[in-house]
Amino acid sequence: MKWGRNDPCHCGSGKQYIDCCQENRVADFQKYKWQRLAHDLQDKLLNYAEEERFIPDSEEAFQLYLNTVADDLFEPLDEPVFVSFVDWFIHDYTLRSQGKSLIQCYLAEKEGELGPMERELLEDWAASHISLLRALAVGEEWLVLEDLLVGGEYLIEERHLAQGIVTGSILLGRPIKVGDAYQLSGAALEFTPLLREEILALVTSYYLSWQEEKGEKAWKEFLKREGYKIPSLIAALMEDEDISLPQFGLQGQDKAGGGEEQEWPLAQELVNQVLEQYYRRWVDLSVPAFSGKTPREMCRTPEGRQKVERLLRDLERLEEERRDRGEPYFDFDNVRSLLGIKENKGSRPRLFDPSYREVSRLLAENGANKAWVTTAQRVWYDFCQQARPQVKKASAWAAAVIYTIARLFSEQGVTQKDLARRYQVAPGTISSHYRTIWETLNLERFDQRYTR
Repeated sequence: MKWGRNDPCHCGSGKQYIDCCQENRVADFQKYKWQRLAHDLQDKLLNYAEEERFIPDSEEAFQLYLNTVADDLFEPLDEPVFVSFVDWFIHDYTLRSQGKSLIQCYLAEKEGELGPMERELLEDWAASHISLLRALAVGEEWLVLEDLLVGGEYLIEERHLAQGIVTGSILLGRPIKVGDAYQLSGAALEFTPLLREEILALVTSYYLSWQEEKGEKAWKEFLKREGYKIPSLIAALMEDEDISLPQFGLQGQDKAGGGEEQEWPLAQELVNQVLEQYYRRWVDLSVPAFSGKTPREMCRTPEGRQKVERLLRDLERLEEERRDRGEPYFDFDNVRSLLGIKENKGSRPRLFDPSYREVSRLLAENGANKAWVTTAQRVWYDFCQQARPQVKKASAWAAAVIYTIARLFSEQGVTQKDLARRYQVAPGTISSHYRTIWETLNLERFDQRYTR
């Protein structure tokens, strides 16, 4: 049966066919046309990159990439390395033989053969860059990503990607435009949301140093030139290593004979600058914990204001713990001022009991990375504030907190028996302390208080 343009639509919506499914069919066809064209262009770019004249450039670029890529994230011969390398080589790497990127060479050489849609895609892709992205919303076949460095949002229509991502996830990837939506080009990396602030501070510090060295001011230009180094820097952060600043040469190569490496300036001034910028945007960002509303919208009602106040107190407590460890921390007074919420006069004291501080020190020694240490020490502080435990043996309580964190995040490899052997305490003591911590704090698996 064929429906006329003005007939009632067969889907039962009550609309005329022209305004309902016929319109959707046109939109679906256009989307399919863009996607098909994008797929064909990507194949052509890959074939173009394999031409014999580009072999010297590709070999030089691949050696540079392998010298930079983090072994912690990739094995040198893993497929993600090749996928990420090819994506970078096509879009960002300046060919020594041509003085421009491969995609720019393709655009110039094929100018007379390209249709308007192909030209639009290629011009957009040539200007694309890698960036840090946060998942704002996730559907069955799509997700919305926020660019944490440059700003803006991207609707990504990729079923396989959407199925593996949760709201709040942090990604490092390259959005490329395809019609009215976007795709992620290359191999996107996912990082825990617990490291969001540290990663932002790390990348911003790198950008500020690059700015000073090069006299450039644009994030996009920085990400085009230096973005491929970011995975290695994040890997060092995750391993809690001492991070040193890359030197800048052609193609972002390390300068030969550059002397001593510059220490990474993750100091108080940098933390204030980065987080002040972030939280000024945060007050107007959709927050999953607020059912998609922004903090500013929540503050329009008494109940919403109370929820924002509780969240701010939690964030402030986290920063105060950093302060107590002698680390740079952020003051939320300006954020409170933006939202019209009174300053928090109840700033908590430091861990007053030396035995409590000893447990905190043992947790810091055990931590695989800063995010783990922060979470463990926060659980310990919250427990101390509520229970005021008498600590006769700090190692027993440290083992109990470690086991608590393992249970909190379903880490199967951590057992009471192993912890008892490591800390020279009885398994029963660890079990007793663990139950006390769990019940006092009323914990549950993946507790939202400790997964931000």
